[in-house]
Amino acid sequence: MGEDRLSDKLVGRVWARDRLKDEAGGALVYRSADAVTPLGRGGRESISFSADGRFEMSGPAADDRSAVTSGTWAVDEVSRTLKLQTDDGRIKARATLNVDGDLAILPE
Repeated sequence: MGEDRLSDKLVGRVWARDRLKDEAGGALVYRSADAVTPLGRGGRESISFSADGRFEMSGPAADDRSAVTSGTWAVDEVSRTLKLQTDDGRIKARATLNVDGDLAILPE
């Protein structure tokens, strides 16, 4: 009933990394792909979330060719944080959606 659910803001959108907004503490900042973001070396990094709890992240690999990583995501609506884990378990991260509507992802 009028709840402002974080999960509802994530699903159905593509989020593109905005390297110019990356934070000093190491957080990677993603904005809605509708917003203009500069291309990085090797192409744009993006992440999308499905309603079934899966995510897909794409972007340049170490050799600058495009690579796709997938995994699971879950939201803690109380703390308003997002937890991500890749299928192979290599990458774990937490994220927050800030007041500007940007998604800040901090690898653990």
